[in-house]
Amino acid sequence: MTLFSGACNQQTWEKRLAYNNVPVMTSVTKAIPGSLDHTYIDGQANTQYFQNDSSKVRIVVFGHTHVPLLGTYTNAKKGECVYANSGTWIDKKVKNGATVDQDIQNMDFIVIMPQAVDTSMMKVEHFKYENGKQISIESKSIKL
Repeated sequence: MTLFSGACNQQTWEKRLAYNNVPVMTSVTKAIPGSLDHTYIDGQANTQYFQNDSSKVRIVVFGHTHVPLLGTYTNAKKGECVYANSGTWIDKKVKNGATVDQDIQNMDFIVIMPQAVDTSMMKVEHFKYENGKQISIESKSIKL
């Protein structure tokens, strides 16, 4: 167990954040347990990008939390921002030797595209793939 010895102390955590170019340092004592709750991870989009004065990011897409969602925030500069989480795409046809009903799996995805009429507007849309079709669940648009 010496492989991970000291891996979760604040000093090592901050080195990892710096190595990964994370703009806002977080506390290891909040981040490790927070990673088990999608609301903590989702909130990091707001912390790292929208409330970070040096960030110009207005759209953030995360994934792999098993909870797809789409939401809006107001950034530190009073601009509207969009946060999307694609959840987790599970693409399994066979599991433990049995055929899996593909449509009961998590098959959500996010599409980002300019609006057809006004290209200064960016549309972020959450889709679900079901029965061979892409179904729009929700969309948000912001002016860039």
